[in-house]
Amino acid sequence: MSECFAEDGLSYGPGVKPYDVRHLVAHLVLSTRADDVHELLAAEESDGRNLWFALKDAHSDIAGYRADVGLALRHVRDHGAVGTRIGREIRYALILGSTREHAVIMPPSLVAALVEKGVWTPEAGLAHARQIPDLDRRVRTLALTAPHLPPPVLRAAVQQELVALRRPGAEHGLSFTLVMGELCAFTPDDLVDDALTTAAALREDIYRADVLQGLASRLPEDRFTRALGLLTGMKDEYRARVLGEFGRYVPDGALDLVLKAIDDIGDPGFRVSAMASAARRTPLDRVKAGLRAMPEVPGGWAEWRAITAIGPELPEELVPVAFAAASGIGDERYRINAVIALAPRLTADLAGRALATMCSEQADEEELLAALVPRLSDEDLPRALELARCLKSSFDRVLVLTALALRHNGEDRDRLFAEAWRNAEERGPYLVSDVDALARLVEVLPEPMLDDAARFVQAGGNYASLTSARVAVARRLTGQRREAALRETLHSLRGVTDEFGMRAGETRVLAPALSRPLLWEAIEEVQQGAGDRWEVRARLEPLVPFLDAEQLTAALSIAREVHDSVPRSRALAALVPHLGARGRATALRHVLDLAGRTADLERRAEVLAAIAPHLGDDLWDEALAAVDRIRSERARSQAVAGLSAFVPESVVDRATALVEPIGYMSWAALALVRLSVHGDDDRRARLVRRALESARQVNNSELGADETRVFAEVLHAVADLAPEPLLPEAVEVASRLSAEDQAAVLTAVVRRAGDEHRATWQAEAVRVARGIRDLGWRARALGRMNAAAPEVREAVAKIADVRWRGFAQAELGHGLPEEALAEAERALGSPSREEGWTSWTDQTLYVGLLPHTPARLVPRVLETLSRLESAYGRAEAVAALAPRLADHHLPAALELVDGSRDRDALDALAALARRYDPLPLPQLEPLWARTCAVLDRASREDVLHGVTVMAGFLARLGGRDAAEDAAESVRQVGSWFP
Repeated sequence: MSECFAEDGLSYGPGVKPYDVRHLVAHLVLSTRADDVHELLAAEESDGRNLWFALKDAHSDIAGYRADVGLALRHVRDHGAVGTRIGREIRYALILGSTREHAVIMPPSLVAALVEKGVWTPEAGLAHARQIPDLDRRVRTLALTAPHLPPPVLRAAVQQELVALRRPGAEHGLSFTLVMGELCAFTPDDLVDDALTTAAALREDIYRADVLQGLASRLPEDRFTRALGLLTGMKDEYRARVLGEFGRYVPDGALDLVLKAIDDIGDPGFRVSAMASAARRTPLDRVKAGLRAMPEVPGGWAEWRAITAIGPELPEELVPVAFAAASGIGDERYRINAVIALAPRLTADLAGRALATMCSEQADEEELLAALVPRLSDEDLPRALELARCLKSSFDRVLVLTALALRHNGEDRDRLFAEAWRNAEERGPYLVSDVDALARLVEVLPEPMLDDAARFVQAGGNYASLTSARVAVARRLTGQRREAALRETLHSLRGVTDEFGMRAGETRVLAPALSRPLLWEAIEEVQQGAGDRWEVRARLEPLVPFLDAEQLTAALSIAREVHDSVPRSRALAALVPHLGARGRATALRHVLDLAGRTADLERRAEVLAAIAPHLGDDLWDEALAAVDRIRSERARSQAVAGLSAFVPESVVDRATALVEPIGYMSWAALALVRLSVHGDDDRRARLVRRALESARQVNNSELGADETRVFAEVLHAVADLAPEPLLPEAVEVASRLSAEDQAAVLTAVVRRAGDEHRATWQAEAVRVARGIRDLGWRARALGRMNAAAPEVREAVAKIADVRWRGFAQAELGHGLPEEALAEAERALGSPSREEGWTSWTDQTLYVGLLPHTPARLVPRVLETLSRLESAYGRAEAVAALAPRLADHHLPAALELVDGSRDRDALDALAALARRYDPLPLPQLEPLWARTCAVLDRASREDVLHGVTVMAGFLARLGGRDAAEDAAESVRQVGSWFP
């Protein structure tokens, strides 16, 4: 087959036609040359990349590559015994998952840009989008790519998604981001009726409105009657959205139909917002009547939205009417926002009237005051200045003083700018609104004041939210000074996390100002600084609109990196016990190498922790050396905490030395407690006391959720491991935890307490548990306690909800009362939402009862689960019920694991595998077949999770050879698609 390729490995060989390569795998399969197929798909280039993928990718034929892998996979299943084919099934599932992962994690804007700039052909962009399993993300990608697709390709894309959306339940795959309408805006003329049919099939108002809004610009005059008929019964909010779009595009011949439909909207606010887009085509008396009707309605949200929408479109003679309507809104915040929206249309007289309603005590009207200043008469400006100086926040004053400075000239202008700047220097910016005010001021500052502004924003160091102000300064500079200022701003984002989208938001502000060389630096920052693939996506996406073709190619390479070192190491660690000596050594070495190449330090710690239980004495030095190279104290402590339970005596002191010098830190404290199990009592007491000292320094109000969780884990570990004389101190420190964690620590302490403290601490544990307001957490806390203690039984008996009371009784070992299960089933069958969905709380509670199900009730539970609409709920319930299943229940339970999210389904199948394990090998095949059905559609991360949770089952089904093949597949596919 080498004759297919040119020397570069990415071009066809002499005389080889595209048709030959496109159908090569199919011809080999038909020629019974399956071994050649597997050899071809496993071939590597000199740099370690997968040869066949590289060739297909170079010719924009990823869809063809996936089809080839699919053919090979089907051939394996059709011509091999289950035990012998497992390795290749996992290999091909990982390959398909990797290419699917490329599609899932690729920012939609990057796909569109690749097509727009000619890096990808339109066909390649469409093929990529079709690989995205998530409907919402796929539609978003197609909507952004649609303007760059030729008509035949666009038609195929729209038609396929319309068909997909008509499938039962498909609309639940859409989020509320309303992306389907964006794609429908490109509907070809001959598919308009098809799109209307799709809209009619959608049950949810929000999704039907989304499609109809998108179609507004595509509807011919004779289709508006049908489209308006689809609004029957729709809520006013969504009907107004659709009619607003219809009003923008409706031909004159159908305008009266749309205006009549707008008149029929009951809520005046929504009615006026629908008029907005057609305001200049709507009779004035209708618009005037709508505006005058608005103050009759309490609230103000819809009225504010309506005035915001219609303000720019209003004829001049109706602006006073709109102003009167805005002034009549009852809610102060909506009233202010409505007047702000109208401000650019106000005459000096109307602006003055708005100003007259303001007083110095109203400290939250700075935005209104700033919006009015450009419209005020000169006579009203002194009053505005007086109000500005009364504002409580210095940056609110900055906002208004900047607007006032722009209304003055000469010395007055300079004086107001100077006053605004003095207010800006009063304190550093802490709120986004503060920085926005500072940025507005910097944009218009007189040139002599610009150096002061540059020094001020640079003094903020790595305070990321200063980005907009720093960019405003840089835009006022030229040449090398500008480049240096922007580079410094880019570097200031290095330490910013992606929590709440902060890093992406700041990058979005900065990106438009970056030159081409700085854009290259920004791309490098993404590659070096991001951790998982979602962080890569979040950091890369704001840059995409400003990248050229060469930079987009580099961005594509970065976006395709899967970043799955943690799930890959966990899969290999799960397989290790089932490997031979050589395979075990190879797998462990690979994970250690993976740890060294993992840039994200906390993920490196997780990688090392995954293999800790399997490290031999010969590898511990290498593992601890990898930990020692972690410069982050937090990540190093996290790594030692993960390794500590398995550390051999020979390296305990070395592991301890890696964390003991670290001061207060949750992970360091946890590592010390876990390491305390090694050595004598004096050493244990010293390490536990050091951990307690760290815990005493905790200020819970300053901790994030992760740190709080780890400190709770520290005290749980102390309760289990501390020498008895230190237990009173652990109890005292635990009083600073949440009630749920405090009760758990006290329960653990009671088990180890001597006679002196046991009764007191038991009573305290019950008291704390009874104070937990959430019944579920209270039941869980009581269920972990001493079942023989009278105060525990009394507290459980007082739980009002029979279901949670039954749960606690079952957890205590008293058996599950049938009435608790019956009540949980009734709640499960009583939808608590209009859409008919079972509440998450009821579902979770029911699942929590299932591990305690009496054998005689298992058939009834299986019947109940068969009626449960939530696939996720069914999978979770099967996993919980699995230990209670008899052999003859297994086929029915297996049938319930269908249609769920991949990871949930795999967890359920893993739970069933533990019940299938004792059965004869032929009876295991249905479980493996169902597992393969899930793996075939899963992402690579989920395939790796499946290997992790099913490792023992794989070895049982296929023996050591299957485990060896699976481990090699994990390693090799990871190197092909890093």
